Amino acid sequence: MLENYGPFSWFPVWHYSVVVGYDLPELQVIRRSGTRARITTPLTIFEKIWKEEKYWAMVALPPDRVPATANEARYTAAVVALEQTGQTRSAITAYDTLLKRWPGSLAAGWDGETPRTRCTIWPPPKILSARLPSIGRSSGVQQPGTGACRARQAL
Repeated sequence: MLENYGPFSWFPVWHYSVVVGYDLPELQVIRRSGTRARITTPLTIFEKIWKEEKYWAMVALPPDRVPATANEARYTAAVVALEQTGQTRSAITAYDTLLKRWPGSLAAGWDGETPRTRCTIWPPPKILSARLPSIGRSSGVQQPGTGACRARQAL
């Protein structure tokens, strides 16, 4: 949950707390925040705070799961960011997961014939070049074929 601890809406001081559970009979949400391991908040107060921040939320998933609302470009950008943190094994799992969800993904290393068995060469063959505009380089997606290949070569 994203909360504004600032004194005014125009002077935000952002803070995150993590919802770890709920107690429906007591109508409470259980959160963790900073050094406080358990904060119970009445559901009505939680709803009011959350609504003020436009119901912003984030769900963290393991690299072998794709969020239900994910699209290829945003998920690929997240996988690239994961790889750039140095978490190579998790990144490889995430690239493989990306290829399962979007089997023709150029960004994940699809070479047009044998996904996940060899790395794509950049620049790609002419037959694949025609598909490149659909990747959307402005969306933060890296060059086709570089991600999964580089991650595998790093091992």
